[in-house]
Amino acid sequence: MIKSGKQGPMFRRGGGSPVQIGTIFENNFSAADWTEAGTGSTWTYNPSYIDTVNSTPGSYSSLIRYNAWPTQLEHFSITSTVTVNTISASNYFSFAIGLAGISEDGPIVTVKGLIYAGDSVYKGFMQIVYGLGNNNSDVVSDIGVSRVPLNAGDVLEMTLSQDFLLTTFSCRNVTQGSITYSCTFNNSAALSLPFTANRQTLNVNEVSFFNIEGDYRINSYSYSTTEYKNIFGLLVGDSKSEGYFVDSDANRISTLVDAGVTNYFSLAAGGGNVTQDILNNIDEIILKNPTNAVLFIGRNDLGVTPEVTWKANYASIVSQLQAAGINVWHQLPTPEAVLDQSVLTTYINSTYPANRIISVPAGWVVGTDVSSDGIHLTIAGALKVANNILTYL
Repeated sequence: MIKSGKQGPMFRRGGGSPVQIGTIFENNFSAADWTEAGTGSTWTYNPSYIDTVNSTPGSYSSLIRYNAWPTQLEHFSITSTVTVNTISASNYFSFAIGLAGISEDGPIVTVKGLIYAGDSVYKGFMQIVYGLGNNNSDVVSDIGVSRVPLNAGDVLEMTLSQDFLLTTFSCRNVTQGSITYSCTFNNSAALSLPFTANRQTLNVNEVSFFNIEGDYRINSYSYSTTEYKNIFGLLVGDSKSEGYFVDSDANRISTLVDAGVTNYFSLAAGGGNVTQDILNNIDEIILKNPTNAVLFIGRNDLGVTPEVTWKANYASIVSQLQAAGINVWHQLPTPEAVLDQSVLTTYINSTYPANRIISVPAGWVVGTDVSSDGIHLTIAGALKVANNILTYL
């Protein structure tokens, strides 16, 4: 959790005090940096805008993903100005901004803010939608009660933001000088398993535009975050790091470690992450410029990714972080009841310096430190891991 008032002396190499990252990228309309999915739309790339025409009403699968910067942030904001070129007589969702998942493990997960632009009773209707996949199985999580006034030719300013559990979608008609309309969704069950249909796992994602029906022009966009760079440390991992079964953000490993250091200790983790997911996100991890990075990754590769591949991925993660001047630490896998992780433990112990390896906490008991699913940590287990990390760092 970001604690904006946290101050104190630095325990890190040179590079300045922690500051919010702000804008990460904006207004790149080059076709090479976008990946199209689905067959419903025609996307045309120009130096200063992207045009789109949808010929298949209701096609959820029609989207473009910004492939130049995969993201895993828990605090982000996507803002875009969009011209409504035409109004159609339809009740379908029309246009959306959001994230589309590219995880190596599990289904695609999306979150998007939608605006109806059809000439119907739903004209100007807003929604926040979470879904598994990019099709009609998407599940509506929140429905805005207000209508955004709009006509063909109007420019809309749309913003989708997420602050851990709270997602907000807002829109205003710039042409008509309207007020800002918004709707919110608070996913209070976000740290629980099994997955629910409205669970945004914040695995590896790409900023995306969804054209479901109609003709629009994307005039501008930006992606920003309130997360910090120049921080003390970062936990890099999967669902164990993200905090499944620990009930709240306060009980996550990263939050517990953060409470024990003077400057920020943050998180780069997502449910189902494998080593390739971390490689996909390596630029974002380096952007945060932590003094220390604790790797708690590799468990989900076992039995899924060829051993030679996940070892090469792990080594690449380490070398790229070290090349950026980051101190890399290796958290040994915590014993569980489901999977034998000895091959991962052996690899870490035989490959990396002993003084950079963080042991399994003393007194680890699967019966009390591992949840009922036999995999994830209990609150007691997360606290043991956090306190153990603190003794090393």
